Amino acid sequence: MKHDRSVVILVAGSLLSASCEDSPTVLPPEGHHVVHIDTDAILPPELSSVVIEGERPPLFDRLEIAVLAEGETVPAAERVRTYDVDEGDFAVGGASFTIPAPVGARPKLRARLFRGESVYAGELLLDTTIEVWAELPETPIEGAVDTTLYLLTDDVGVPQGSLADPLVASDAPDARVRPGLPGATLVGTWPGAVRRACAEPARPGEVCVPGGAYWMGNPLVKGDDFVESDRQRLVVLSPFYLDTKEVTVGELRAFAESTSDPVEVTQRDPDPSSEAHFCTFTPSPDATSEARPANCVSWETAERYCESRGATLPTEAQFEYVSGQLRSALYIWGQDEAAVCKAAVWGRGGRPATAIASAGASNCLPKEPTEDGPLALLDSNVEETRFTDNIVIDGSVVFDLAGNLQEWTRDWFSGQGNPCWSRPDTNVFVDPVCNDPGTLASRSVRGGSWIQDRVFLRAAYRAARAPEASQRYLVGFRCARPSS
Repeated sequence: MKHDRSVVILVAGSLLSASCEDSPTVLPPEGHHVVHIDTDAILPPELSSVVIEGERPPLFDRLEIAVLAEGETVPAAERVRTYDVDEGDFAVGGASFTIPAPVGARPKLRARLFRGESVYAGELLLDTTIEVWAELPETPIEGAVDTTLYLLTDDVGVPQGSLADPLVASDAPDARVRPGLPGATLVGTWPGAVRRACAEPARPGEVCVPGGAYWMGNPLVKGDDFVESDRQRLVVLSPFYLDTKEVTVGELRAFAESTSDPVEVTQRDPDPSSEAHFCTFTPSPDATSEARPANCVSWETAERYCESRGATLPTEAQFEYVSGQLRSALYIWGQDEAAVCKAAVWGRGGRPATAIASAGASNCLPKEPTEDGPLALLDSNVEETRFTDNIVIDGSVVFDLAGNLQEWTRDWFSGQGNPCWSRPDTNVFVDPVCNDPGTLASRSVRGGSWIQDRVFLRAAYRAARAPEASQRYLVGFRCARPSS
């Protein structure tokens, strides 16, 4: 590797001994180990960590090596080193380290591969770490013993071996520790991160979201104001289609007129002291209301609307994938806070003399609000009021995943420690959806809303809402459908 590792492990070279004739004699090197590291993980491109638009983002970017001396249970600080890594570090023979040891000793080694952004408050989060513990063969009297460790993406969050029971070298094809040198590097070959396009072109009003892998959850999204969003898992998604905008009042009205089944939507109340004053569905159509996103809609009605289009509500994982720029970004626009009110539709609560006079944030409240409900939900001048709350995918723009309205998802809400989101045998989830109503019997909503503060605009933010819950004026929906 191109990094200087002499501080971690002394590199043993030929030993020179002076003879009586002052003519040096080359002696064989003392016995030592050469450890090679290979991985199938998606790493940053060589010499760069810049994410190229349309390319799969790196999932890991840091390597830690720790060597334990005889009798140690915790590696000493001087024998632990961490390095930024990229594809080039594994191009020829994997990453290699030389470990000197006394003759006959069997050193123990811990290798970890992780994502730097997953380190929170100085703590390495093991859920996002590939970890292998190995016990090396006996140190020979002279010469080198080569051993290769394989850090495989499917092992993330599930340590392979332990201090008490380290792995030993094996010739088995699936062994994580093997004798000898590695073959051609596996770097970048993990199949889960392959970007896969949809089978057919998207319909009008939809975009094809390419399949791929990302880190769901974010260690920065935690605390009393958030509902269990900080634990991360590696999610693999199939390609799917997603609506570019939230479903409008006009679209929901057309559905209501086409079905004999009841449509559960609260109509707007002209009384400002009623929460229903901030519902957008009107008793009869008008030019302003029909273009607004529909809110105050039950989960069941939203799902039936999507089913009428051959779709469903998006899953939590699908929603977060897109709102995190398909690469686990903190916001749909990147890592920066929403500094201005035009970045997204947010902070428009606290409206005086109404049912929301003491609700939400008022950072972006218009100085002169009109009587016509929340200006925040007007679906006009999109470029002016949502200039960062959007993402361009395959030439189409998806709006309002961070703000405007929270949105129903297909999932039942489940705590991140429950089986829907936490499994003892893996931290890789493929097309996950939580079908367990659990004890809350609430559905998950994603995204922030026009009434909330900027912190709720983060891609990993999630919350539980019961179908009969109040404040449904915060919640709307859009549809998603799988690629056949």
